Amino acid sequence: MRLRLNGWQRLWVVILVLYVLPVVGIAVLAWPTPEATSHRDEFIAQLPAELRGQIEGAYRSEYDWKEAWKRRGDSFRPDTVTQGKPAKPVTGRGLPPLTGDIERDLKGLAALNRDLTDLPGPAHFPNGAVLDIRVAKKGDVEPDVRVGRAYWAIVEADTRHARWALIGRAALWWLIPSVAFYAGGWSVAWVRRGFRESKSTRVG
Repeated sequence: MRLRLNGWQRLWVVILVLYVLPVVGIAVLAWPTPEATSHRDEFIAQLPAELRGQIEGAYRSEYDWKEAWKRRGDSFRPDTVTQGKPAKPVTGRGLPPLTGDIERDLKGLAALNRDLTDLPGPAHFPNGAVLDIRVAKKGDVEPDVRVGRAYWAIVEADTRHARWALIGRAALWWLIPSVAFYAGGWSVAWVRRGFRESKSTRVG
């Protein structure tokens, strides 16, 4: 059976096809990626309690991370409180000069005395987030890698959810105006048809 379309329906189909192009274009431009997914506190809340306890701080960007460390002031001194308990004091002899590079200074202090190796180390992620993560066990000098893997898995899962949500919104952006346009055109045609029938009845 061949489908026959009148002039109005053909116009609607043409507009429908043309309208899908900008909708798809907007969806492509707004397509979520893990790298573009900004850090949110809920990502940390979704971590297992064991791994969540390894995080000293979480920041949206390296700038925020550096500003937070600057506000701590004496946090660079080996004789200050570390993770809620006093670190073993270190004499000035052999103490490396602070360079102003926060990450390098932290590593230098940790290397100076093994009692300081539990200083939280920064982990940088492709979305710009920086997490201060404790070491997995005493004596380690690198942040617990399990935390970084689990955090990034949560970011990727959130990105997948955001993609499906965008697809749903794009479908609505296309469907609702299309249905509304067709309904409006059909209503106009229906009204015009009524006037024509009335006119032909009077003439007859």
